[in-house]
Amino acid sequence: MTPNMLNLQKEMIAANIPVTFISFTVDPERDTPDILKAYGQNVGADLESWHFITGYNEDEISQFARDSFKAVVQPTEDDIMHPTYFYLIDPEGLMIRTYDGYSTDQESIISDLKNTIK
Repeated sequence: MTPNMLNLQKEMIAANIPVTFISFTVDPERDTPDILKAYGQNVGADLESWHFITGYNEDEISQFARDSFKAVVQPTEDDIMHPTYFYLIDPEGLMIRTYDGYSTDQESIISDLKNTIK
């Protein structure tokens, strides 16, 4: 998912379209702010417009995902189950659309981002 989000960020920067990207960790106990910052730098993210969020506990991120995105975040025996979607959120915090975070065909996301900003 990260390479696809990175591509979206690069497209928006190239088009001079101000978009904020936010990634929420589903493993807040392991993913400290320093670890997430290093991760963002290592993948080449522009940290001015892409924020990697942590600082909550597992129950809080599970509740947030359920309330905000109607999604399930749940620890399993050896992993953490979570959605693999990108969500387009308007400035009022309303979800406009969801996208497959694994899809490399991003034309609809790019178009929606440009249209939402305009």
